[in-house]
Amino acid sequence: MDRFGVLIVCVTVLLAAAIPAATTGSQKDDTPSTNDTLEEGAGKDLVVKKCSVCHDLERIPARRRDRFGWEDLVDNMTSRGADITTEERQTIVDYLTAHYGIPD
Repeated sequence: MDRFGVLIVCVTVLLAAAIPAATTGSQKDDTPSTNDTLEEGAGKDLVVKKCSVCHDLERIPARRRDRFGWEDLVDNMTSRGADITTEERQTIVDYLTAHYGIPD
């Protein structure tokens, strides 16, 4: 193998080793966030527990919706695999509408 071939192999090995190390810190932690930016209220703990499995909670205050919009969004998440009961759905929608809703 010539010098150029050795160089290519070395660079490839270094990149292969560096990429997993660089992405490890960016993976989502499975621990629910205790984001204090969410307003206190009945249902906050459930929103933190259920929604932070897939999402950063900072997105909630930025996405205000009316009740219908929150119901539609929660139903969409349920159809994608969010594990919530009918009662939990109602509590989550009530919390989101009360704290991050817009007038109907």
